[in-house]
Amino acid sequence: MRVSFVMSVALALLALLVSVAPATRARATTDPRLLFGIGPEADSARATQLVSEAPVKLLTSWYNGPGDLAWLKYWRDGLIPDAYAAGYAMSLVVFSGDAARSLSTPYGPACGRAYPLSHGFLDDMTQLAKIFAGSGPLYVSLFAEFQTYPCQHDQWAGNENYYRALKDQYTAAKAIFHQFAPNARVSLCWGGWQTRWDDLGKGGGRSLFGYFSDVMAASDFQSFQAMQSDSNVSDVRDMTKTLHAWGPVMLAYYKPDNESPATFDADTQAMLTHDYLAEVTADGLFAWGFMDNNNLGASTASYQFVRAAVTRYAAPWIVPPTSAAPPPPAATPSPSQPIKLKLGPLYNNAGISDDADTVAGNLDGGGYSYSAQALHAAGVGEGQSVTFNGVTFQWPNVAAGVPDNVAARGQTVSLDTPSAHVTLHILGAADHGPATGIGTIHYTDGSAQSFSLTLPDWTLNGGTAQPSPGNSAAVTLPYRNGASGRDGNHHPALFSGAVPLQGGKTVTSVTLPDQPNLHIFALSLG
Repeated sequence: MRVSFVMSVALALLALLVSVAPATRARATTDPRLLFGIGPEADSARATQLVSEAPVKLLTSWYNGPGDLAWLKYWRDGLIPDAYAAGYAMSLVVFSGDAARSLSTPYGPACGRAYPLSHGFLDDMTQLAKIFAGSGPLYVSLFAEFQTYPCQHDQWAGNENYYRALKDQYTAAKAIFHQFAPNARVSLCWGGWQTRWDDLGKGGGRSLFGYFSDVMAASDFQSFQAMQSDSNVSDVRDMTKTLHAWGPVMLAYYKPDNESPATFDADTQAMLTHDYLAEVTADGLFAWGFMDNNNLGASTASYQFVRAAVTRYAAPWIVPPTSAAPPPPAATPSPSQPIKLKLGPLYNNAGISDDADTVAGNLDGGGYSYSAQALHAAGVGEGQSVTFNGVTFQWPNVAAGVPDNVAARGQTVSLDTPSAHVTLHILGAADHGPATGIGTIHYTDGSAQSFSLTLPDWTLNGGTAQPSPGNSAAVTLPYRNGASGRDGNHHPALFSGAVPLQGGKTVTSVTLPDQPNLHIFALSLG
């Protein structure tokens, strides 16, 4: 399929924008730029006053189920190619609203909406991809608001089988769009409320992101919606910052769910401003979609404000994101030797104790700790270079019973010599369930990269859980120490994880997440 000149120019522009992206919160000298869109369907969107009077170049359409194919198929040879030829990009939101019920999955019994897990869903995605294939950019936001699909909303616990099956379907659907619509970029679409709270024990709130890290890392971009009836200002900022750890971010659709004029005006007057947009675009936001024309059509004042803002901040060309997947190491020059970061000055938790003095350690706040003797038996001794999964770390060079790890509270680890490595490797564990936090990698050019770090519980919740996505057990011990001596009922482990770095850049420092349940024993750049 021939790629249009518009798309070629867009890709070149994106590379330029990435190379000069602002990294600080200082006021930008030029206006931030976004790709603006509107829905709810491409035909009605293109007929809106906003599209005719402002540079809106993204037309949003919704797919709500198999019944929509009956009329969408007529767009294939008319509306879709005409829109691409006119210089528009298309946004496709795939939603499922069928009733939840008991299901069978390859992972065991589950409860949730059946259609997204069905064989018919993938057949329908094939038809949908063929309809929207063309010469212009297509952004696909799959499984919109998917946190509501299982019977228990917004958390991993109790939904493990459903979510694992859903991730499999997402991966398969993404491959279908790439095959039958080569112009497609695909994302997993989050409900924008997910950063409002955290529940480590249930994997809810912010802790849920880590469980989808694998599919988000393999996505072309990230997307979310914002539809709270009270306010969406903080949600858009927080979701953008969180999701940017996995790639460029699109606000797929926005409007207050209750269509409140007061909320709409308060939201847009706070968000469609230079300073706010400079902040969120620096954090990775590249596109903003209005869900529909309802609020804009209900108020002349609201419309005029939005039209002026869109006219000022709209990107002059369509800017599709590149894949969020990092380049292979061979594609980016890197030193042959890893760099083991120095954490000693930041140690603030004693997570290891001697078997003869078990009360001296207290990793989890409950008096439990790793055994120094068990670690030695596993080849992990004071000050040693240890290699796990092909990565070399420097183990803390301190005696048992004194601070030996960093409970993450936003500390910054500086490099003695800046490094152009391609991956940040982490060795550690979490206490009281898996924990997730957002950290920052700083580069010599002044830019910064947010990343999400999730580490599993150090005992895998007493042996009842699996490692968090993206982590693997580096070493597992036969017992842990407690105030009363050995505890052989729990088998503590250390886990290794990795964060891809931005290609062609040189790291100066790493700021850890502000999440003290994360315990970092070693960091390495490789």
